[in-house]
Amino acid sequence: MYPYNFDSNFTASNVDETNNTTGDINNSTADQIPQINILPNNDQDLDYYLSILANDNYYLSILAKDRSSCDFLNISTNDSLPQNSDYEEKLPLFNYHEQPSTSYDVSCEFNEYAPHLAQPIQEENSFHDIGDKEFCDTYDTSHLAFAEQITTAPITKNIEQFSQFYTTDNKNTNCEQPKQSVVKKELKLRLYRRNNLSYKEFNASIYKDAIKKIDIDDNKLFRNSVLEEIGNSLKNRAVITSSIDLSVTYSNVRKYIVEKFSPYLNEIIPFTDILITENMSFSDLRSACISNDIFFVKLRDGCEKIVNDIRVTSDDYLSHIFQSYINFSSMDYSNSNYSNVKLLPKKHKFLPKLKELIIDTISNLPNSIIGKIEKFDENEVKNGLFLDLHGVFLSKSLIRSLSSSFNSNKIKFINGKNNDDLNLLNSLFEEIVNLIKTSCIFHERIILPNESIVEKLSKYLLSDMYGVPAKFHKKLKLSTKDKELSDNINLINDYPTGRPNDVSEKKELQPTKLYLENMTATVISTPVDKVIGSPHELEQISTASVTKNINQPEKYITPQELKIGLYRRNKFLQRELSSCIYEDAVKKINIDSDELFKKTVIEKLEGYIVKKGFVKSSLDISSTYSNIRKYISDKVSPYIREIIANSDILINFGMSISDIKHNCISNIVFFEKLRENCEKIIKDIVFIRDDHFSNILQTHINFGFDGRLNISRRRNKFYSELKLLIIETISNLPNDIAQVINNFNQSEIINGLFLEVHGVSISKSLVRNLSLFGRSHKLLSDNLNENLYLLSILLGKLVDIVKKSFIFHKGELFFPDTHSANILSRYLISDMYNIPSTLHKNLKLLNENIPESEKLTKKEECHKYIKIINLGSSYKNNLDFSTNLSSQLLEETTLNSKKNSKWNPNSITSLNIYELAISMINIDKEDFEKHFMDEIKDVPLVEEYISKKEKVYIDLSATYDRVKSYILDALYPFLKKNEEETKNKIKIYHGITLDELEQAYTSNNEFFTKLQKFCSKIVNNVKNCVDSTLVDLIQCFIHPETEGGKAQKIIMKKNSKIKFHRYMAKMIIKNVSNVPEIIIGAIKLLPRSKLVKEHLSPFHHIYVDNSSLLKAKLLFDSTHKKITDDPLLRWLIDKTSTDMICKFKEEKSITPSKRSNKSINSNVARKKISTYRHIGKLVKEEMIVFRNTIGDNIIIMHHNIIEIANQDIKCKILDKFESDLITSSVKLYKKLCTKAYKLKLKITH
Repeated sequence: MYPYNFDSNFTASNVDETNNTTGDINNSTADQIPQINILPNNDQDLDYYLSILANDNYYLSILAKDRSSCDFLNISTNDSLPQNSDYEEKLPLFNYHEQPSTSYDVSCEFNEYAPHLAQPIQEENSFHDIGDKEFCDTYDTSHLAFAEQITTAPITKNIEQFSQFYTTDNKNTNCEQPKQSVVKKELKLRLYRRNNLSYKEFNASIYKDAIKKIDIDDNKLFRNSVLEEIGNSLKNRAVITSSIDLSVTYSNVRKYIVEKFSPYLNEIIPFTDILITENMSFSDLRSACISNDIFFVKLRDGCEKIVNDIRVTSDDYLSHIFQSYINFSSMDYSNSNYSNVKLLPKKHKFLPKLKELIIDTISNLPNSIIGKIEKFDENEVKNGLFLDLHGVFLSKSLIRSLSSSFNSNKIKFINGKNNDDLNLLNSLFEEIVNLIKTSCIFHERIILPNESIVEKLSKYLLSDMYGVPAKFHKKLKLSTKDKELSDNINLINDYPTGRPNDVSEKKELQPTKLYLENMTATVISTPVDKVIGSPHELEQISTASVTKNINQPEKYITPQELKIGLYRRNKFLQRELSSCIYEDAVKKINIDSDELFKKTVIEKLEGYIVKKGFVKSSLDISSTYSNIRKYISDKVSPYIREIIANSDILINFGMSISDIKHNCISNIVFFEKLRENCEKIIKDIVFIRDDHFSNILQTHINFGFDGRLNISRRRNKFYSELKLLIIETISNLPNDIAQVINNFNQSEIINGLFLEVHGVSISKSLVRNLSLFGRSHKLLSDNLNENLYLLSILLGKLVDIVKKSFIFHKGELFFPDTHSANILSRYLISDMYNIPSTLHKNLKLLNENIPESEKLTKKEECHKYIKIINLGSSYKNNLDFSTNLSSQLLEETTLNSKKNSKWNPNSITSLNIYELAISMINIDKEDFEKHFMDEIKDVPLVEEYISKKEKVYIDLSATYDRVKSYILDALYPFLKKNEEETKNKIKIYHGITLDELEQAYTSNNEFFTKLQKFCSKIVNNVKNCVDSTLVDLIQCFIHPETEGGKAQKIIMKKNSKIKFHRYMAKMIIKNVSNVPEIIIGAIKLLPRSKLVKEHLSPFHHIYVDNSSLLKAKLLFDSTHKKITDDPLLRWLIDKTSTDMICKFKEEKSITPSKRSNKSINSNVARKKISTYRHIGKLVKEEMIVFRNTIGDNIIIMHHNIIEIANQDIKCKILDKFESDLITSSVKLYKKLCTKAYKLKLKITH
């Protein structure tokens, strides 16, 4: 960090790694000792050079004898530091390019014992002269202290040696003993210079650092396989095989793995960050990183997914990873010198082994990361978890939070104008302050920043994020009002949407209307006949809650106070967003509170634990507990959603958070119904086999730093205890939920009861009502133009519902005023029915109770009120609106299929959406028909009708069908060429909604750009067409129709068709030119059942991803082949067919009857084993392999959301596969028997 610069020939290069000096220093005398200047330099290490001084006794003896060196060691004892900026005692300020030392104690000791080894440096531009007191504060006497402790043992020893030597030798000199005075290093920010927080490496984690350093090919299997493959090439070369250099390939493998995992790490790190607390040591941080079970569980899931993807990847795809040439060391025996020999291998020979190497490395990645982090030194741990910004090491977790905050706030910042700018900046400033003051920083140790640092750093980061000039910092002020009211919390920061809370200065609300009513009249109570429990208790709860608020006035809030922004589509009806507080509580219940299950595990594994030398108390089965929580949540959530619909939590004006919490816990109706359902679930679980829960139990058990124990082969010992633990947990679930909610903080209570939608915190009760409203009120068709009147009626209903629903705003409950309810209702109806934003603004509010005589007038008004966007004649009315959106949509994932409903492996669909959209077009034919009528009006038959003033209709549908086929045939090569590229770009993943999938198709700009160019080529070909291709599309016979019926047909001869060539070309060009717009419009109006069929196919009344179904199809094919080739079954087929010949030889028909089926069924494969049981055994063998190879990610569609099936649904799907496979296998066996019978019957006759 501080290199030595000498006036003589001595340089820093003369100091070797053993801290000895060479060269001129050994030949110098006391008078010739070189003058040393210690200059700041980031490329050197202070500790290293300090150890040189401490260990070099010769050099120290010369220093001690020199009188001037004794003077140098005298440190000023002034009580306060002088203001003169070039005084040596004052700590140096660091400019933007310097990195301040991170070792407090080393710097202190160095200042104590050797402050004058370096001569004062006269800087021309001292930062002390800037005069900005905000950045250049001086140190007072409180910062002068003796450094009592050194952080690292080697430095301590060296400094102590230096200290002892100096003390002993100083007795023989006239030097005064210096006072032990030192300047303590203070946390100080550098002058502001903007940092780009969006730089990706700022967001890198310690785990990514570890991946970059993992060892590749530890067991040398890949290296040996390469040597074996190129063995013949090396026979005639004098090379040393052990010198093979595959470092480039290993480096490329590392790089490939990092690139594969970087997006996944960026996705899971924000949710699996380690908790950094004050005064944590580096060993504590390292331990926290290694024992981050949540992260490693998710990482293992990711490893499995990526390994599965790599397995199906072509080997050639990995060719770029293997190095182009291999280096060997060659011995030149003539002069005994080594030289490098390059070998150019054929890459394709090594790719299968390279693929195995990558798969093995990824499969073992979690263990490799743990092993690498365990070896990290303090600097690597610090750099992995902290980032140096403005002279302070901030946690990367904080940087990620700031990045998320910026993404949420940037639109709000852009929209801020004029007088609102300062308020908005203060709001953002306060938000950053709140994040920083709760985040630890590193400054010689883990600490919490003081208020001064928090405020300055927040201003710096605000400028980094939003580009606020530094001169503007003085105008930023924190609110002087106390925002931490008893029941006022920061709601939005904890919401799944990540939108920031508006923490701007709170203004006094002025309600537009106040009602003083009896609050008991507004309470929506549960009907008496649905109440379960003590009526007396319910009456007490209801009375207690209402009485407290009986005199509270209703408050209303305006759009200005709510700050409702511009409309952006919101998916608030998604289940994970609208989950109720009781579902949140289930996810946080305590599992195995008495640790009986844990003790059982220790007892049954005691021998292995002792053998490995592990500490029993460090046993960690948190992953199993987490899996139990998830299993119980999946089981109970449907019941909770059903119960809460009729027993919602009572909320009223004037309630505090504690009152609302009390009502949640005291909801007796809910808990009684939940107990009943828990009993039902337990009864079902009792009959489930113990091994059904095998996936819940973790395969490895961690023992802290000691290691981990693989129990994958011993898990069956714990199945019965695990099942018992699940049953006990469910039986006590109501009490556990009440306990968890009782421990909830204010933020968790609010997040469980309210949801931020369009910047407004609406109650989740309203969200549930809206979901029910949407299911109860379906649109008449997909054509919005036909639904205008209905939408206007629904909007009026929605406004009434929203008006009666609470809004939580700045710690208080409000009703929205009329204007707020109107705006919010228009936004919500757009979300629910996918209405364009251009439409919802102009929807007319109508009341449902309109007299029948006025309905027609109101409908006409609706259509006049709406400004329909003109799509243009090129593709207006081209789209087929006849298909109902919900006709094929399978919204539920229940697998209660009909008995006769069997899945056909050949029914897997792979629909090209773009091809489907093109096939839906209707040819734009208006101009062509007009010209066609003009041309044929001179035909005698048509002329006769015209003279009689009869209307003539020409049916040209056959021509238009041919034109449509011509366009499809012209576009087909393009669609096929780009099909694979489109599939790779538009993929389904967990959580994608059908709206997002539709958006992916319609916003595929690369595809539509290429399509437009291809259409231009087709247009040019049509323009240059001179043969009869176009006119041949015209139908040969035309049947004019009049009001009196069909007339005689008109024959269109080839000569007659030629005059229509120009009009045909014009029609085709017009339609082809608008193909991109037609496709986009058609996709937007595709039924959802069609939209998903490129990726999913129907399977027993649900949609399952094609990838899983194709694997199942391979399973069916291989099982059928196994049955066909099975020796025992082949013998049985021969025997059965012979028996059938003998039994039914008198029958003339060779078609098997019921009696022949009986004969097939009667044969026995082995003793006491029927044929069908033998077939079932073969199927089960194949299913065991299939269950292990299909992986965890079976994707299904559920409520317009594509998601990974949970364990319960996955098991049901696999059971259905097995059931269908057994049925089809038995059917195949019967078919083979019948075939053999028919063949023998023909031969005998």
